[in-house]
Amino acid sequence: MSHRTAQSTTAGTTPHANRARSSLAAAARGRTHADTKDDNIRQAEDNIDSYLTENVAGLEIIACPVSKQQQSQADDATTVVSEALEADIVSHHGRPSGDNGLLFNWLANTVSKKCKGKQPKDKENSIYPLFSLFVRYVATQLERQRPSGLQRAILVNDSFDVTIKDSESNTRPDIILECADLISDSPGSPASAQNQNQSKMARGRAKTPEKKSQFSFKDIFAVVEAKRSSSDSAVREANIQLFQYTREVYDKQLNRRNMWGATLCGNTVRVSYFGPDYVLSSAAMDLLSASGRRSFIGYLVNWSFCERHCLGYDPTIEWMAKHQCWKISAPTLTTGKRSKSAYKTQYYYAKKVVISAEHMFGRLTRCFLARKTPPANKTDLDPENCEYAIKDAWVESTVDAAVDTRDEISHLVAISDSLKENQQVNGMYPKIVAGGRVQFNRGGVAIEEDTTMTVLRDLYTLLTDEGNSIAKNRIPFRAHKRIVTEPVAMPLRKLESGYEVIIVIADAMRCHGAIVDGPRILHRDMSMGNIMFTRNRDKTGLKGLLIDFDHAINLDRASDNGHKERTGTGP
Repeated sequence: MSHRTAQSTTAGTTPHANRARSSLAAAARGRTHADTKDDNIRQAEDNIDSYLTENVAGLEIIACPVSKQQQSQADDATTVVSEALEADIVSHHGRPSGDNGLLFNWLANTVSKKCKGKQPKDKENSIYPLFSLFVRYVATQLERQRPSGLQRAILVNDSFDVTIKDSESNTRPDIILECADLISDSPGSPASAQNQNQSKMARGRAKTPEKKSQFSFKDIFAVVEAKRSSSDSAVREANIQLFQYTREVYDKQLNRRNMWGATLCGNTVRVSYFGPDYVLSSAAMDLLSASGRRSFIGYLVNWSFCERHCLGYDPTIEWMAKHQCWKISAPTLTTGKRSKSAYKTQYYYAKKVVISAEHMFGRLTRCFLARKTPPANKTDLDPENCEYAIKDAWVESTVDAAVDTRDEISHLVAISDSLKENQQVNGMYPKIVAGGRVQFNRGGVAIEEDTTMTVLRDLYTLLTDEGNSIAKNRIPFRAHKRIVTEPVAMPLRKLESGYEVIIVIADAMRCHGAIVDGPRILHRDMSMGNIMFTRNRDKTGLKGLLIDFDHAINLDRASDNGHKERTGTGP
């Protein structure tokens, strides 16, 4: 009989409360939305001081298409759209004609000249529709060009300062950027269907999205926070809000690896890119200057042409609308040296998320409960019917995976191989089913590992060069890893008596002794959070389970096991 329960968590990592219920939990503890909001502001201020690097030259390279053909088309489109806008500003200036007339007069600096030498008295929300018109103008110009490599339209929803229904602190982002995909680049879709691209464009996909009275963070590509002033204090205030909202978007979008965002202060735009150890902000782009407009148009055009992973999405985690679940690709275990041509994957299907990325920095660990087969009915993916735990994280590593002495996957393989005949500890450690570094096709060129280096591209050396880095803090090399283990287990709080607690902890200690004696692996993070349990559905067969070998070392190679990350499970 399998070790599965009705209220399972994971065998692969430390359990945390699901953030989807964080507001209710806070209320139960006597905390209000205002308390949560204050905490989020303080956290955002700390994160700005720790992670934000401003005026990063060349940040747009992260958004550029990897495909050389699409990159060439994006460069050409940026030039065409920029030249068209400058011509329209000149020809329409002073002659308002609908919305575009307002846009052209704004960009021609009409208001600014009247207010020269003093702060504009307009309210902050007066620049929302002007910014929306700018973004819409770019999308409309791309629609008219209809280049073959165009993937999507980047648009502003005109429901400004909108309520977010799944916000933990009643947040209201100023401006929401959305993606209207024209060609899906998900597996199995006709990526070359140009006729579909054109027909969707012809039906007005580049027009402003329908207004909504409420949004979910799941709907958002990027948040733009606006301030009427361009002062340093206004920029910081906008960043505080941007950091808060971007964290919530990341938390709710389970297929998001990295995030984009922007601030609009006065007439100046700054684009930001959020990674696990950094936030990189572009130089200020003044929309009242031709050079500033062209720079920002470059971002909008690149976002419209690039592959989805350049937007920060994970192409190996796909939402299956038909089954209402996630389809997750995990690397299969291989022996010997792995070549890129030999890279194979296994699909898993998940609905239950037991760990969501609570923070925007660090390992960004997420954990799913899954099965190998698509669900045939609504209950197939309920926790009691799931067989596997999938752990997804960005882990500090070595560039060469073969010499990574801190690799949890290697530790789990060694443990399984060494203890497979030891029936005394069978079921007391997670058995690895699949795992490895996440890889996917980048721009039709080659299968590459998903790492800090491949994400940052040409910026990687500039940001990590020892002693010459422009980044505010050290940016380590991280590899995106995914591990599938069994059995699925439950946390200690689900035990029914003190006697059961003693049994489970004793099992975990016995297991750890066998792991030290056998494969010579020391856990180094023994805690209540890393000890779980399994039992049969008939309540028999109680066993302790030792999980989370993130910080483990091989005692025979202790000198090679430097660990710079200061993370772990609290007692």
